[in-house]
Amino acid sequence: MPNIDVNLVPNRASFKKLYYLGEDAPDYAVGFSNNNHGGVHGIISFSTPEQLARRKPYVKNPTQSVLLGVNHELVHQYTYAVDQQPTERFPAWLSEGLATFLSGQRKQPGEEGFQKVITRIANMSYVPTLSELQSMQTFVVEGKYSGYDLAWMISAYLNETMDHKALLKYISYGYKTTDYIDLVQRSRAFYQDGHANLENCVLN
Repeated sequence: MPNIDVNLVPNRASFKKLYYLGEDAPDYAVGFSNNNHGGVHGIISFSTPEQLARRKPYVKNPTQSVLLGVNHELVHQYTYAVDQQPTERFPAWLSEGLATFLSGQRKQPGEEGFQKVITRIANMSYVPTLSELQSMQTFVVEGKYSGYDLAWMISAYLNETMDHKALLKYISYGYKTTDYIDLVQRSRAFYQDGHANLENCVLN
């Protein structure tokens, strides 16, 4: 892992100035992770609890949300470090799914409420296309879909159908961007109707 600086950004203007993805920061974004220094120095920038409370007043515990958000960005730093795929950029649907799942920002398997939440996502009426999830500008469309929810479901599915060694191999050099299409179908079938259909959905 590289050395990592964590910055809490006090206002939206500063956040947008720091945002590094070559595009304007999406309105929903409150944090991001950067590793553009040859893998030896990572930077995490995230809103302060006060700014988060102003931007998203429905958040019940802004301080806890910031801590979980920093965890999310730390997972990105880990995936930057282990990614060895020579021909493809780490896809956003896998990167954001792992970060949302491993950071604890959503319910975990076995926790109360997990099955209810994941069944709702599995049965969502609109599933974003691969193209929509390749840009952070269209990763979330308010009132239509959240790429984070769907990506979280895929990562939960990978966690339940792969052992640790196989999952590490997959995220290091086994993934393909177009796996999204197959994994959406598998994970939705796995979690739809409130139960896991292991017989038809376990990965080989």
